[in-house]
Amino acid sequence: MKAPKITTGKPALSGLFCYFLLTLLPAQGQDSLTIQIPEAWLGHWQGQMTIDNGRGPVMQVFVALHIEASTANTWQWQIRYGQGDSAQVRNYALKARNAHKGQYLIDELNSIVLPAFFTQQTLISFFEVQGNLIQTIYRLEGESLFFENAVAKMALSALTGGKESEDIPPVRTYPVVSLQRARLEKK
Repeated sequence: MKAPKITTGKPALSGLFCYFLLTLLPAQGQDSLTIQIPEAWLGHWQGQMTIDNGRGPVMQVFVALHIEASTANTWQWQIRYGQGDSAQVRNYALKARNAHKGQYLIDELNSIVLPAFFTQQTLISFFEVQGNLIQTIYRLEGESLFFENAVAKMALSALTGGKESEDIPPVRTYPVVSLQRARLEKK
């Protein structure tokens, strides 16, 4: 593959710079630190999740998250959607894969295992299921744990760029069709 030309001010610079930041930097510079899930994350969290489809909120649902240390490298991770008899409970395990690099696994305990990345008080996973791309983010800010799912439909993807010059790579886009967001408080 021919190396792209980088010239200040050209769109290719910003595209390549973003590519570098998004794919190469996270793997570097973290070997000297152990990035563990902090004790501040442990406990019972709960709040309301708002589901928005781009035209405004369409639903609110109670969400509870229970995080408990099991071993030095594994945490019980239980999510509850709704309350009472109709609640959906998801029992998972969060496992350190390579804590020095912020690499974790969310084990759904049913043969589904999702890679996750932990850095700056944020746990991120990204996966595809049934034609949807889903980015899940848990972020601790002060006394609140924010839980967010952004959902994009793969069928709505579009290919842009890559046509005017070799310097501009093709970029596949996936429009977000739903945002689910909750602010959880420790109980």
